[in-house]
Amino acid sequence: MLPELSTLDQIAEAIESAKKKRVLLLLKFGAQWCKPCKMIAPVAERIVKTNQERIMGFEVDVDVVKETLTQFQVSKLPTFILIQNGNVHSTWTGSSSQELEDRIYNAIDTTK
Repeated sequence: MLPELSTLDQIAEAIESAKKKRVLLLLKFGAQWCKPCKMIAPVAERIVKTNQERIMGFEVDVDVVKETLTQFQVSKLPTFILIQNGNVHSTWTGSSSQELEDRIYNAIDTTK
């Protein structure tokens, strides 16, 4: 499982940290009760772990940090937000492991 961020301040710190390190940041928004979120979690963890030099990844439980629903416009779970240089690179929803891999690796390739 990816490390969990449990406050808006922690999310802001993660964004700033990724920006300083010049790596991508993957935020996975989900909930404990969300089965698709649980299904896709190992894929996200594997991608982040095997590309540590290019990407950081965190989970955000929308039931814990409810403000994220409006601040990050999360309406479906899981929602993924990929951030590059402090700005949103892409946002998508769903539990397709192929889409997750494609979007992350395309972003990694364009930032080399």
